[in-house]
Amino acid sequence: GESSYRQPKVEDKQSKVEDDFSQTKIEMEGKVRTKARTKAFVAKSATK
Repeated sequence: GESSYRQPKVEDKQSKVEDDFSQTKIEMEGKVRTKARTKAFVAKSATK
């Protein structure tokens, strides 16, 4: 039946992996942005 077709444990594990992945991706993108901002700030300071 439908209960054997749906496997909540597997789906939960999968969605947790996806959540962790998207969280990591967000954090990495944030770090890249911060790094770019720092670079721009340093460049601005150097031109003074």
